Amino acid sequence: MEQPGYLYQQMLLELQEFVVVLDAPSQQSNDIIKWVDDNIRKPIRMVIPTNHHHDHAMGLPDYVKVGAKVVVPDMAKEYYHGIPNMEAGTFTRENPFILEHDDFRAAIIHMHDNHHAKDHVYAVMMPSCVSTNSIVVVFEADFVISNKALDTNNDHTELWQLIQNMQSHRVSKHAEYVYY
Repeated sequence: MEQPGYLYQQMLLELQEFVVVLDAPSQQSNDIIKWVDDNIRKPIRMVIPTNHHHDHAMGLPDYVKVGAKVVVPDMAKEYYHGIPNMEAGTFTRENPFILEHDDFRAAIIHMHDNHHAKDHVYAVMMPSCVSTNSIVVVFEADFVISNKALDTNNDHTELWQLIQNMQSHRVSKHAEYVYY
């Protein structure tokens, strides 16, 4: 039997003083909050949905309740106006949101010309000091689905848009794409 939330992808970024959550499906937000509290023991201070659709953003109120700021593309801020007590951080297509740690750097990038959602974002993580053999990780929560239980095909147009966006943002062609 599959575990709750098995169709959703999320990523946690642990910085020196706090944790950042990438994507916020409602089915697992409280489990993630508890797990971070029990295991990492740092506050969740930011949550970044990959787009405004329910399967990526309905858990936002749970994160806001524990003090997380919601970080979204500037053009999408109004999508979330109904979340009580929400503090928003924004970024633009021209200026990605950057998180820096002693060991890594994460860029949250607003995709250009996306058919799936106008506010769609993806994350690119790499070491602070990049070298020829550095591992680069790309996190995106919608375009690649590898679950055999779903009667779906990956949308080739959306995948092509992601590849074009990664190329325009100079993401290494050897980057590791994270999916389950």
